[in-house]
Formats: sequence, structure tokens, C-alpha cells
Amino acid sequence: MPRFAPSILLTLTLTTLLTGCCARAVPEVAPQPVSATAPHPSLPWLDATDWANAVGNTNARMTIQAKVVRVGPLPPPINRAYADHIMMVELADAVDNAGQKLPYRLPVYLRSLKANVWLPAAQLQPGTAVTVQIQSWGRVARMYEGMNRSDLADLPPELMPFWGELVAPAATNP
Repeated sequence: MPRFAPSILLTLTLTTLLTGCCARAVPEVAPQPVSATAPHPSLPWLDATDWANAVGNTNARMTIQAKVVRVGPLPPPINRAYADHIMMVELADAVDNAGQKLPYRLPVYLRSLKANVWLPAAQLQPGTAVTVQIQSWGRVARMYEGMNRSDLADLPPELMPFWGELVAPAATNP
């Protein structure tokens, strides 16, 4: 049997106790693993600021139905160093409430974790059909920019994303 220094045993014991304690205190509904998919290269990105200016209202909101193309990374379920998280998704094949197709890729932030509880957005997978109410990230940034968030790796740095609130994910993935 290997011998360990008392400080290592104490550290291992405390880690085990704290992990077990915290894991029971907050019921986990861990997000599903995300399969990597390629971006939708044939479509240009839609900038939230350009969209708001085009509709003539910087406070505009719009409800769309779209397909999830990619999702940003999520924090590990057990070793989260924070209680709240925002993830980015890439949406495509979007249609607005008037039935107008939006021939763009939309970068949308969604809240995935609140007070250590996974939210429905954390379960999104590529191919999932969703209904999302979107608005410019600039309109809500003051409220959410201090939260930990994950972006998509290839997002152009000058692009203003959208903030989205998930209205309805599809019951099943297509």
C-alpha cells in the first residue's frame, strides 16, 4: 500500500467531502455532449447592430424559428467555478413571425446556467429546431456582460451578437 503525506490525504478527503456535498446540494441536469458540426459557410453573419438600424429601432425584438448549427462550450458540470453562464449558439435557416426567411447566420447568446441550475438552452444540440426571441446584445449587455460566457471560436471580433430568450425548443431533434 503506498504511503501518502498527511497533507495530501487531508486535501483528498476535503475534496471528496466538498464535491459530494455540493453535488447533492444542487441537483444536476447535465447538458448533453455536443457533436461538432461545421459552420454554415454559405451564409453571411447577421450583425445585431446592423439589423436594429435596418428596422429603425435599436430596442427592437423579434421572434424567430431557426435551427441550431453550433453551440459554444459549457462549463464542466461538477467543477463549475461560477453559478451563472451564458453560451453562444449559431442559428441558421431562420424564419420570422411573418414567414420571412432570414438568409443569415445569427450569433445568439443564451443563458445556460442560473444559480447553479442548468437551463433548457444547455441541452441544445446541433440540428435542434428552436423558437427564440432575439434583440441586440448591446441592449442587454450591461445586465449580462459580467457573467461568464463562451463564444464560438470563429466569430468575427467586430460582429455584434444577439441576446436571445428561448421560447420553445423542439421536442426532438430532427
